[in-house]
Amino acid sequence: MKKWLIGIVLLAFSALLTASLAFGYAYRVDQMPNGSVNSCANCHIRASGGGARNDFGSLVASKYLSGGDVVWGAELAKEDADKDEFTNGQELQDPDGNWRIGNAAPGNAALVTNPGDASSKPAGTGVIPIADRAVPERIHLFQNYPNPFNPETRIRFELDRPAEVLLRVFNLQGHLVRSLAGGRYSAGSFEAAWDGRDQHGVMMGSGIYLCQLRSGDRIEVVRMVLMK
Repeated sequence: MKKWLIGIVLLAFSALLTASLAFGYAYRVDQMPNGSVNSCANCHIRASGGGARNDFGSLVASKYLSGGDVVWGAELAKEDADKDEFTNGQELQDPDGNWRIGNAAPGNAALVTNPGDASSKPAGTGVIPIADRAVPERIHLFQNYPNPFNPETRIRFELDRPAEVLLRVFNLQGHLVRSLAGGRYSAGSFEAAWDGRDQHGVMMGSGIYLCQLRSGDRIEVVRMVLMK
């Protein structure tokens, strides 16, 4: 057989093998909430799958595979694989990791972002460090501003030491409306934004909402007024 023909055969076989491997692991897409939105790009740098993993894929491979299957739950949901200040759960519209295989897709698929790509993150919220400030002397949640607000407000908090933080919005009935931050933060000052929408992207009605900062056994709350 001529060398050029052998080369074509080997190239075709290699392409078929690569496609087979990618197809073989494509079932993992259905093992995470709203996995079909980003498909193989949830875990791989190449959108078609296979090859190098992105940050989320590397995290899953190192800690959250069992028998080759993705173990989705609260632990994986609360981590921030791509370090963009949004947890994996927030990006996949399941912030608490309650979704299970066979359940309907949670949240709003239109708001799903890629947990393995730091440039892909939810709009309307976010936590950013405030530079050039001295290390605070205590953990503190400041009053949001503006207040009342429409449609967006900003919330500042300070940490006197590295700590696990939850920053969440509740209604007056105590029901969770939106998770704004979750994870470990260094000591310093930070600012988050809330665009008045719930976890599913639905705009909330006028009224009083509670913003809660929780760090360990420390809880601080401020009242926010959304006006339309």
